[in-house]
Amino acid sequence: MQTEAQRRAKAKYRKNNKEKIALQNKKYKEENKDKIKESSRDYYERNKEEINKKKKIYKKENKDKISEQNKQYKNSNKDIIKEKSKIRYKNNKDRILKVCKIYRDSKEGRENKRRLCAEYRAKRISTSDGTITKESLQELKELQKYECAECNIELEFDKPRAVHLDHFIPLSKGGTHTIGNVRYTCQKCNIGKSANIPDTLNLI
Repeated sequence: MQTEAQRRAKAKYRKNNKEKIALQNKKYKEENKDKIKESSRDYYERNKEEINKKKKIYKKENKDKISEQNKQYKNSNKDIIKEKSKIRYKNNKDRILKVCKIYRDSKEGRENKRRLCAEYRAKRISTSDGTITKESLQELKELQKYECAECNIELEFDKPRAVHLDHFIPLSKGGTHTIGNVRYTCQKCNIGKSANIPDTLNLI
């Protein structure tokens, strides 16, 4: 057992030889990487539950701090992160695509996609030049003779869900929410068109 004098002597030595000790530690770590890795793995396995519990508590108590650290790291290491992501995707392509497909097909994935699409559309519409008015839409109805711009069936404007205001060039493809880029279609034609750009613009 160390005496008080010995503890003081060691503390004084560490204080006066910080650089020397740091170099010694660095050298030891470089020469004993496998040993340290194995030792760390064994320690983790023995104390797995306790370590994970402490990590969970730390994350909960330091959300803002961790978020800021992650943000700073991402901003300072964009190229490194991008390269690592490419390598990870290349080495795990099949598994990643499988997991992504499972998520997309899940209820949560479909709801998240709808939410993101709605937010994107709302953002594009909010930045439009405001040329769409009730009057201009009425003129559009008359120009189309109250018919679907694709299949020419008569549109039932008294049933809102049966009539869609379609963006000829989709918002996702750079289209704008302006009167020159919209047309009325039936539900079937608009869903079938999806995010594609038709070959011709049929209004009459």
